[in-house]
Amino acid sequence: MARIVDVMLADDRRSWQLGAGRELDQDEVLQSAEGTIDTFAVLKDDVAAATALADIPRRPHAGSGSMDPRA
Repeated sequence: MARIVDVMLADDRRSWQLGAGRELDQDEVLQSAEGTIDTFAVLKDDVAAATALADIPRRPHAGSGSMDPRA
């Protein structure tokens, strides 16, 4: 959960500011620069990396299937 909050707080692409005349202005436009972090792209990459690790076949542990409690 901390990772998600950190990414969302650092996201400067999808953030807006309320102007004096009650209009919303996107930060990218106000700063005249492209944002550096996109929450959706970062979290999508995190999920893809976690999924790739989950797909790796694993060998059973040494005592797998043994009835010996010390295995």
